[in-house]
Amino acid sequence: MFGKLFHYSFDALLISILLASIHKSSGLTFNTNEFNSMDIRHLLNRYLALGEASYDYLVSSLRRSGYFTQRRIRNVDDLKDSVKKNVGDIVDSIGR
Repeated sequence: MFGKLFHYSFDALLISILLASIHKSSGLTFNTNEFNSMDIRHLLNRYLALGEASYDYLVSSLRRSGYFTQRRIRNVDDLKDSVKKNVGDIVDSIGR
């Protein structure tokens, strides 16, 4: 009983974190205004806020861990080089 409840709660949290990461990386947001009930809107907004807070906590924990590094772009040339490399990697993977 409690195992399933924990499992479903954890899955719901992961989905909320996924929605938060989509929001942070692309700016796309789940539109809660499509729901007529104010109670459902409020519940969904709190659910999405939980995902945002969990995502922020997860990212800050990963930054502190030392296992992950963030690549710094110092100037326009670094940006151009990064785009060329990433596009080249994508083209190479498609050609395989």
